[in-house]
Amino acid sequence: MAHTCTLGLADETGEPVMVPAAEEERPLRFSGRLAVNPADPELDGPARSLDTPSSSAVNVHALTPGRYTCTLEVDGRELASVTFGVRSDPDAG
Repeated sequence: MAHTCTLGLADETGEPVMVPAAEEERPLRFSGRLAVNPADPELDGPARSLDTPSSSAVNVHALTPGRYTCTLEVDGRELASVTFGVRSDPDAG
């Protein structure tokens, strides 16, 4: 069974963070599909509930100081989110 996964970033007002694109700015959002089959008879024991930590690095324009929320949705349902803050650079001019 394939699931649609989306990872997005919003600012403190809940608006999507916009990034430059070829023709106009677009929301910073990554989407993809993940196929899983929990009923597979070859999977047993730990393989059915395997935690899969992952990380991503994205080089985007500098975020302005403020609070942001990164949200993971699967099939349109929010599964996880994390809020973080960006401080100003004290060494910047």
